[in-house]
Amino acid sequence: MQTAQQHGTIDKVLFRFFIFWYSVGLILLVFDILPPALEWANSVFLIACGVLGGFYFYRTYGNFGAIFTLFVLFGSIIAESIGVKTGLIFGQYNYSDQLGLQWLGVPVAIGFAWVMIIAVSHAIAGGIVKPFKGQTAIKIPLYVVTGGLIAVVMDGIIDPVAYLVKGYWFWDGSGIYYGIPLQNFVGWFLLASFFHITLVTGLNITKKTATTQHPYWHSRTIAVFLMVTSMFVVLGITSELYLASVGVTFASIILLSLYRINNKPLSLNRNIAFSPRER
Repeated sequence: MQTAQQHGTIDKVLFRFFIFWYSVGLILLVFDILPPALEWANSVFLIACGVLGGFYFYRTYGNFGAIFTLFVLFGSIIAESIGVKTGLIFGQYNYSDQLGLQWLGVPVAIGFAWVMIIAVSHAIAGGIVKPFKGQTAIKIPLYVVTGGLIAVVMDGIIDPVAYLVKGYWFWDGSGIYYGIPLQNFVGWFLLASFFHITLVTGLNITKKTATTQHPYWHSRTIAVFLMVTSMFVVLGITSELYLASVGVTFASIILLSLYRINNKPLSLNRNIAFSPRER
């Protein structure tokens, strides 16, 4: 069995494929030259993001990481399905057919997107809370809240672009933030926080809470956050969504600055410790 320090050729191939797909897609989307026949490429991009997030969790936490990845994948789709059918979690919205195969009324690609969001928010939040070593009573709640806020920051630009520019889903238009209800962002925060609480709990139970950050995947997971957020910010700017673009850029700078302060230089060999020994 591979340890958390190891990775194989498949890891490198997957990340290089992602870089290629991202680069080509960014050019096609920014210049609005993506042919309608290639709209399926957007769902492939989201699935690729989720696969990278899954590898991050698996390489870092072993079999538990793989199980958690599946939990986020299917749990997010179920939560989104409840949201679509009842409007209770995120507000009133519906998905279009542009993101391909659906399950329970939700594009499967959305589940993969959630895996990516939880992976990048975990990597960043874990670095931000490092100064509270030995203070578990503070550290775990701070980690969960920070992880949830990172997810909301990402959705601050993803949602307006996906709704108003790409038409991946549709709101009833009554929200004050580009027609998106504030309930959506509350729902994002609560769902992301739930996944982070589950992750910390599972790591404590499996005694994997002091696992060293993976030397290959940790930095690349941070890079995925930068690339995905930057892509949507650029699309937001070209589509005149200036409030969302500037706001998310500013919030991302703050988050990454806090991460950088506690990881000088950006280190791949620090411990994410939520161990019972800290109590």
